[in-house]
Amino acid sequence: MTESLYRDITSRTELALGSDVCGKLFDAKILIVGVGGVGSWCAEALVRSGVKNITLVDFDSVCATNINRQAQAHSENVGKAKVDEMKKKLLLINPSASIEVFNTIFSEENYNEFDIESFDYIVDAIDFVKHKVFLLKLCVEKNKKIISSMGAGSRTDASKIRLSTIAKTQNCSLARAVRNALRKENVSLNIPCVYSEEIPVRRFESGKPFDDEGRLTKKIINGSLMHITASFGLMISGTIIRDAAGIEKISVWKNL
Repeated sequence: MTESLYRDITSRTELALGSDVCGKLFDAKILIVGVGGVGSWCAEALVRSGVKNITLVDFDSVCATNINRQAQAHSENVGKAKVDEMKKKLLLINPSASIEVFNTIFSEENYNEFDIESFDYIVDAIDFVKHKVFLLKLCVEKNKKIISSMGAGSRTDASKIRLSTIAKTQNCSLARAVRNALRKENVSLNIPCVYSEEIPVRRFESGKPFDDEGRLTKKIINGSLMHITASFGLMISGTIIRDAAGIEKISVWKNL
């Protein structure tokens, strides 16, 4: 029954890509680090397209503010681990998929737990610059195919989302910080990424972010919308699908 279901799930993918090239895509082993507004939709798109082997890494739990943009978040799973809830959803889509989860932060201290070299593709959907840069550096050193998500917050226009390299991004403060950090580490900036060239909308805050002496009193949180974060995730998944199927080889992956 499960094998028959999988054939049905993948039938339209095979019609779109050609059954002769789908084996590499279906068997690809993919690591997604960060399962929020970008990573969750990327994971869902890959599994719906027939990918069977996904590893998810995220330390966070579902909160009510995630519901507006994250694939696994809903009103009844607030407080539960994001990776566990994402695994449940992916297995509802394809019960025969192999979904491994790590409820932790990917970092320099624990990266050996993940066997980076075993993956065909790695998705960086990390929010923290320090950990993001470490993962990018590690993948460049090991010549692994990685695609990175830049900042999706404070944007409203999905038509401004682009696939490029970190070197060529613009109007993105996260990309700027990542570029600067990579330069300090002497790491190539020719890493594929998805970013928005839209000038960010202004941040809206409740209360005063600074006290009377100018000290930061709280973290400034960017607004975010599902049609932007999901578009980032879908573009990343689409890039992997096209590369695995041989439709479009991402040349910069050969020049890291």
